[in-house]
Parts: sequence; C-alpha cells; structure tokens
Amino acid sequence: NYRIIVTEHRLAGIGWFIWARFARLYPLFFLILAIDLLFGRDLYKHLAGETPNNIHDVVRALPYYMTFTQSWVYLPLERNSLVYAVGVATPLTWSISTEWFFYLCYPFFAGLLLKLRRPSVTVLAMLACIGVWFALAVGIAENARAINQWAIIHYGEMAGIVDGHVGTLQDSFIRWLLYFSPYARVGEFIMGCLTCQLYLLMQA
Repeated sequence: NYRIIVTEHRLAGIGWFIWARFARLYPLFFLILAIDLLFGRDLYKHLAGETPNNIHDVVRALPYYMTFTQSWVYLPLERNSLVYAVGVATPLTWSISTEWFFYLCYPFFAGLLLKLRRPSVTVLAMLACIGVWFALAVGIAENARAINQWAIIHYGEMAGIVDGHVGTLQDSFIRWLLYFSPYARVGEFIMGCLTCQLYLLMQA
C-alpha cells in the first residue's frame, strides 16, 4: 500500500507512512496502557504501602513503553523482565513494539523490493531469505546453552533458564531473543513483503 509513496516521495513519503502507522497504533495502545496503570494492582499496592510492589519496575519501564521499544531490548528489572513490567494487559503489547520496529525498517526494504521485477527473481530472494533464517535458527539452537550461560553472567539469574525450570522461562533472555525481540522475527516481515511483491508481479 505504501511502497510507491515511500520510494517516490522520499522523506515526505516516509513521514506520511510513519505517521499513518503511528496514528493507527498509538491511541488505542495509550488507552490500554493508561487503564492498566490507573486501575491495575501495582498502583493500588503502592498507595496502600504494601511491599514488595512493582511500582519501581513500572517507572523504569514506562519510557520504553511510551516509545514502543519495550521489545527491542532485554532488560531484567526487580521482579520481571521489561516485557512483563507493566500491568496485566499491557505485556501483550510486545507485539506492537515489534511491529513498530518493522515499520521503521520498511522504508529501507521498499526500494529493494521494487527492484525485484520478475517473479523468478523474487522467488529466489524468498528462498535465500528462508535459507538465512533457517541457518540462524539452527545456529541459535546449537548454541542455546552457551547463550543461556552468557545471559546469566551479563544479566543475572533472571535471564537464564536454570535446570530447565519453567518458572524462569518467560523472563529469560533466550525467550526474549527468540520470541519477543524484533531481530529474530524480522525475517518473517521480509518474507511477508517478498510474498506481497510476488503476488503483485503475478497480477501484472
């Protein structure tokens, strides 16, 4: 929908694209975040003086949530990792953060995609993308134990999966890397763009 605008209108087109994506996502996101903060348990526990509470994690996490970057970095806090630091419903917005990363990347991909003018070349690009991401997945799987140990050393016990203990899985570094972070998922986004380009070429 935006490939021509982004590539032909340059900075103005990129600005229109980013604003359109922001306007689509942010108002509802902000509403959910505000409801979770004002009516969630963390604020009430803090006001009631109950300890331990999660308010310090919430304060540290808010700049990331307000800028849609909560899934971009792995950050262990006092009680949870960054993705789970705010409220009950808000952690589900990690996917919006990851989506926002893709939107910011899209202007760089759009120009390359438009250079694929033959279905056969597009299919080859898709196969190459699959090969790269398969190799990446295998590499991470083969080095999962080393990655886990590195994470514990650099981020503390919360970042690791200790003896396969399921209770630490959601907050672990490896969970963030493979599931929440946009870096391991950007291949899915590229494949979606390539699939769309192939469809458009076949319709022409």
